[in-house]
Amino acid sequence: MTWYATTFKDPLVVNPEPWFQSFLYCEGFLQLFFFPVAAYAFWKGNCKWIRTPVIIYATHVATTVVACLAHILFTDFSNAKVPGPQTLQERLTLSAFYAPFLAIPLAMLLFVLFSSAYKAVEKKKKK
Repeated sequence: MTWYATTFKDPLVVNPEPWFQSFLYCEGFLQLFFFPVAAYAFWKGNCKWIRTPVIIYATHVATTVVACLAHILFTDFSNAKVPGPQTLQERLTLSAFYAPFLAIPLAMLLFVLFSSAYKAVEKKKKK
């Protein structure tokens, strides 16, 4: 942890602010329940009911990661208590660590939204 913090100057890990801690608690709680259910649904296949939980999960995770990336990319860390990224290269390198946490949920979201395997089947009305 010390090596990561000093090498990549990640202020969210070194001194997590309350908003970031709230994200961590929400993620931990949400993922604790979501991952086993989603793993089962994707492993079994043909579970159309997983579409809505994936939409909720992916939207939540993507939203929180966008906030983290905005903090990393746009905050002025020159007067911060802990060292943060100063140059564009440092900011982009640190952002690369957070990028998979945005890319994977977005891929899951696009998959369940546009895959024919997860489209709702319309029931025909009886006459």
